[in-house]
Amino acid sequence: DIIQQFLSSEDGVAEVDALIAEMKTEKFIRVVPTFILNEKHTIVGLQSAEVLDRYIRRAAARTS
Repeated sequence: DIIQQFLSSEDGVAEVDALIAEMKTEKFIRVVPTFILNEKHTIVGLQSAEVLDRYIRRAAARTS
């Protein structure tokens, strides 16, 4: 019931809108989904689990 009430309300709308605006202007995100790994590596668009795994492993290896 609590979740349904929240989803039916306007609670959080302003915060989400502000975050979306920030991502568009500061991170230049235009495609959903977009993942930013280690604040350097960007994965844009829907990707398979295998592709995401590869990107995450590469990003992790570059920070070690």
